[in-house]
Amino acid sequence: GQSVRLEERPEDSLRLRELMRNLLQIDPTVSAFCLLGPDGKARMSSAQVSPSAIPNPLKNPVQRDGFVLALRSHRMVIGVPCDISVFGGWVLPLRKTLRDETGKAVGVLVVSLRMSGMSRNVPHPAVERINSILVHSLLRYHIYASSATPETYRKWYGEPVPQSYIEGFKKIVREETGHSMEWHKRRRDAFPLEWKDLKGVATMAYVTYLPDYRLWALATLPKRHLYAAFARDAALVTVLFFLVAGALYIPFLYVVRSERRRYEELRHKATHDSLTGLPNRYALYEEGREWIEKETPFCLVYCDMDHFKNVNDTMGHELGDKVLQQVGERLRAFANDKRFVYRYGGDEFVLMVLDCQTAEIEDLAEEVGDALRQPYRVGRFEFSLGVSMGIALHPRDGESVDALVSASDVAMYRAKRSGENHHFFTHELLERRRRIVAVEHALRHALERGELFVVYQPQISSDGRLRGVEALLRWKSPELGYVSPAEFIPIAEETGIIMEMGRFVIARSIREMSELEKRTGVATRLSINISVKQFAERDFISRSYQQVQEIGFDPERICVELTESVFIDDVDYILEELRKISDLRVKLSLDDFGTGYSSLSLVQRLPIDELKIDRSFVDNMLEEKNAGRMVRSILSMAKAMGLEVVAEGVENANQARVLRELGCDAFQGYFFAQPMRMEELERFVREEAWRPLWREVE
Repeated sequence: GQSVRLEERPEDSLRLRELMRNLLQIDPTVSAFCLLGPDGKARMSSAQVSPSAIPNPLKNPVQRDGFVLALRSHRMVIGVPCDISVFGGWVLPLRKTLRDETGKAVGVLVVSLRMSGMSRNVPHPAVERINSILVHSLLRYHIYASSATPETYRKWYGEPVPQSYIEGFKKIVREETGHSMEWHKRRRDAFPLEWKDLKGVATMAYVTYLPDYRLWALATLPKRHLYAAFARDAALVTVLFFLVAGALYIPFLYVVRSERRRYEELRHKATHDSLTGLPNRYALYEEGREWIEKETPFCLVYCDMDHFKNVNDTMGHELGDKVLQQVGERLRAFANDKRFVYRYGGDEFVLMVLDCQTAEIEDLAEEVGDALRQPYRVGRFEFSLGVSMGIALHPRDGESVDALVSASDVAMYRAKRSGENHHFFTHELLERRRRIVAVEHALRHALERGELFVVYQPQISSDGRLRGVEALLRWKSPELGYVSPAEFIPIAEETGIIMEMGRFVIARSIREMSELEKRTGVATRLSINISVKQFAERDFISRSYQQVQEIGFDPERICVELTESVFIDDVDYILEELRKISDLRVKLSLDDFGTGYSSLSLVQRLPIDELKIDRSFVDNMLEEKNAGRMVRSILSMAKAMGLEVVAEGVENANQARVLRELGCDAFQGYFFAQPMRMEELERFVREEAWRPLWREVE
């Protein structure tokens, strides 16, 4: 497993050749040692021939796959027998790739074994008739057959095992054992078989899989030879059995079974999750790598339970574990010979499906989603959870298990944000996720680097005066340029950075409005947006009010703007906090009204002073009847409740004129002014730059 460096010094080559020749003396089965480059060309050999005389495996269609497999593997790889005249005829190549400290392949060491030297002479006449066969599970060639002779080597080793033979053997295995060969392969157990060959001869076999070398091993024997040997030696065997079995068999069997059981227990613990009993992340990576090496198409479905954290936080981890066990049982019901279920960790599970089609995986995802959304009952409690799934396909979306897990995680994240049941991975999603990561990373340092700043958009009252300004946060990053608030604000809320940003906006805007009043003599109203996360912060109100007092700003000139999403989680808590703000003489405004969750009954309970009509209604109020009716309804309701109304997104004089006629109290939009920095705002106030525009409205 250590890295190596192959130097081209003559003295090193001589020493290596001498070492190879000495190794030949150890085992006569070894025909030759040779060292090949990653391009398949021989560099040196123990044989007394020029390296150019040694065949390049990459130029032989039969040998190419085995050589490429060796280049990719970190283990020794058994190749396909081949006839190499310079090595004395038919040989079996054993290949091990040598790598440098970076893991790059620098050469392949090949040991060639004489096929004629691998036969064993077994004296018993019945055992002589046992045919031992090794078949490579990936390359599909015979690697060894004890019944093969030099005259039949080409028949045995020169052609791949016929596909019809493989399919027939798979059928026999399933009929005899009730399980597929893949099932036996994963268990790595040995199992017996009985069948009749093409001539009708009853045959017995013992089959096992050797995972380290990817070989199927078969030992076959016609039953008549076994019966004949048994009848001839029955008396002797019976005597020996009774003499030896009592003394050796039982303790030997006990030891063997104990060790086997211990091995299976340790392996099970290493590859299975202790809570759900499902295969774990280690098993996922191990089996996924095997499928990738076989170049088997499959898809990976990454499942993440929605809102499971709430169960742990409110009811405790013990009850949460019982819910996860039920999730595991429901997913286990989807497992079969083509579908495999794993617990990846926490509330994350993975399904891997072999040879899946898009339509098939779509149907499966829907079925899994329906199953996992059914209520979970634990004692007297009942929980409803959602699930978000991301789907990645091999080899389209990744050439490794890591890449596929990462791709499916990106797709799952997209499904979770959009509220979908599942989503397939696309490279556009990956680019979007990378953009989010880049924005989040840059945002964490934006405040300390002075990249964030506040701009102000004026609000004009219905009598043509400057009513106030709304403070808006903006960001210019050296790496990303100007980043839209619609992009960075949700990321800031998700990561918690919004808390520090909110404190910055409050402090900066209050200080600048105080300075504006001192320089211009104009006392204007300041509207500040507050997020849900800020309301959840302990002592948010008292700390913010302390800032206002320290600067000496009149709290009655502050208006806190809230979106309707604030009231989704805990209405009673929010109402209590709003009353605290109102008691401090700070105004309250409900932003984007008409687009969210609030109802008339909720608005009646809120201690608010103002409603802001969302720009989506103002944009279309003159063209679409429904938008116009909505604007009139909001204004009528607000007046009946004694609330002021501000219209956002006013883009032209006609909109402002109609809104004024309907009783709107103030207007905000690009028609009067875009958001501007403090220096521009000061000029705007001194010059009363909105006056000419207001004349168009009047």
